[in-house]
Amino acid sequence: MTLLPLLVVFGLGTLSAILTISRRNPLHSAFYLILTLLSVATSFLFLKADFLAMVQVILYAGAIMVLIIFVLLLTAVEEVKKIPLFHRQTPLALLISGGLIAEIVYTLLQRRILAVEGPPVHSMEALGKMLFKEYGFPFELASILLLVSLVATVVIAKKEGPS
Repeated sequence: MTLLPLLVVFGLGTLSAILTISRRNPLHSAFYLILTLLSVATSFLFLKADFLAMVQVILYAGAIMVLIIFVLLLTAVEEVKKIPLFHRQTPLALLISGGLIAEIVYTLLQRRILAVEGPPVHSMEALGKMLFKEYGFPFELASILLLVSLVATVVIAKKEGPS
């Protein structure tokens, strides 16, 4: 495997992430976020982490982004466009972002990244049992949270019509 395809995927992911936060239209930002998540999934494929790539596509680029786009279509996007793109916090945000980037580069140059070891999982069956037995409650809690947020969005976005 050559390094060029991997760098192309990383470059596309970085560019789409920058476009996600710099677009004025929230719907366009959502589509750029989908592209970013797909490039992360492709990066997982390069690292031979097929399960993580599959989960990234199905869960994040699929389900979560459908919810986000659904929310955007229910809300008033035209009013969001009126909000200025850059605020007075922009210099502070750039300073903090620069510090974080410098910290990441320093850590990568020092090669002091520690791996966290989890429980060994040898098959998809074992992973499924661990997910639904040991982590069943947090899994269901996350699904209830998503359902409540969807219902709340519909209630907030519902416009009162003539009675």
